Amino acid sequence: PQPVILSFDPLTATLSWSAIPGKRYRVQYKANLGGPLIWSSLAGDVTASGDVATKVDPGALPGQRFYRVVMLEP
Repeated sequence: PQPVILSFDPLTATLSWSAIPGKRYRVQYKANLGGPLIWSSLAGDVTASGDVATKVDPGALPGQRFYRVVMLEP
């Protein structure tokens, strides 16, 4: 998946990425790319209903997070 939008408001981060309809995706994050190779997953996987999928991270702010989107196998 290719991220297309990362937007912030005062309390949340919203991620949107190119998707394949019907496929499931998991958004993962970590605070430091130089740290351990362990990523944390946001609660609730996303099943794409169109060409773009979206996930809101209500715990993103304050602070810094790096994200990745993983397409899950059936």
